[in-house]
Amino acid sequence: MPIDGFDTQISWSGFTKVTTKPRNFDGDAYTYATFQSDVKPARGEGKTIVVKSADVAVRLNARQSWAVDGKLTDDLLTHEQGHYNITALGAREFYTALLKLKAKDPKSLGDAIQDLNDKWEKKIDTLNKRYDEKTDHSKVKAEQEKWNKAIAAEKQKADGSLDNLPQ
Repeated sequence: MPIDGFDTQISWSGFTKVTTKPRNFDGDAYTYATFQSDVKPARGEGKTIVVKSADVAVRLNARQSWAVDGKLTDDLLTHEQGHYNITALGAREFYTALLKLKAKDPKSLGDAIQDLNDKWEKKIDTLNKRYDEKTDHSKVKAEQEKWNKAIAAEKQKADGSLDNLPQ
């Protein structure tokens, strides 16, 4: 798979332990997962510049991911895995869109890549917020189970999409 880290299973060891949650946070943990890309452009037909290949990696940032010590339950870790998996799904969709980019020159291609990156980061952020709202940070068990199943199903599909996750 071209997405490094797509199937990573996170653990509490990847989180900074805190005694109390930061202000303005409702949950007992926060997952900061990101994706990065390394793009190799090439000449396409005529003077068109295309993405010849790309490497995309999903990572958990342990410095910015935190969990309240004493609240480290399996249910909460499963919820946090959902945040990571949402990022992974978005990264895969970003990768697919990246390989379709074309531009008239290298600068235009770079701008298009940045715009695409920004679009997917925003979509992932929006979905992560909805996920927390609907599941109340894992506390609404039936809703959490619905999301767990939907996320797992989309990860299994080669063309799985964030758009198919619960509304």
